[in-house]
Amino acid sequence: MSFHVVPFVLCFVSAGGKHLCSSTHMLAVAAYRDANETSMIQRVPAENKSLKQRRNWVHKKAEDTGFETSSMDLFSLSFVLHELPQQATRDVIAEAARVLRPGGVFVMCDNNPLSAVIQNLPPVIFTLMKSTEPHSDEYFSFNMEQALRDAGFTQVHTEIMDPRHRIVLATR
Repeated sequence: MSFHVVPFVLCFVSAGGKHLCSSTHMLAVAAYRDANETSMIQRVPAENKSLKQRRNWVHKKAEDTGFETSSMDLFSLSFVLHELPQQATRDVIAEAARVLRPGGVFVMCDNNPLSAVIQNLPPVIFTLMKSTEPHSDEYFSFNMEQALRDAGFTQVHTEIMDPRHRIVLATR
């Protein structure tokens, strides 16, 4: 299972704290960017220039983080859940509900099952896509918003990110 939080987190150059990823490749990218962030540092106010000391990259599974209950403000997933069977997705959502503080935010960006672009792919292209995405059928039939509500999240909201992708936000 892959949990790629790095691209999303790096959008917030002043973000400190713990960042979890199960991809050793993305952890290496994060370490490299932290060590070589001169391009980002130039845009960051002086008081926020100690990012290397404030970020803590952790190699763990999204469904079993080991973090304390109610200890996080943000649980983000970037193009992860389409890679998972439905039960694993439920397990990740349950872990997010466990580790988020009251008022904490769950955010995910991923494929949008309702996208006209995805729904209207030629059968050959759709079959080719599914050949590299074994859990696509489960993802496309999974009601993410309802699963979040079932796990106790409120203010569940979906935004279209681009013609093929969505962002789902929810509050604990």
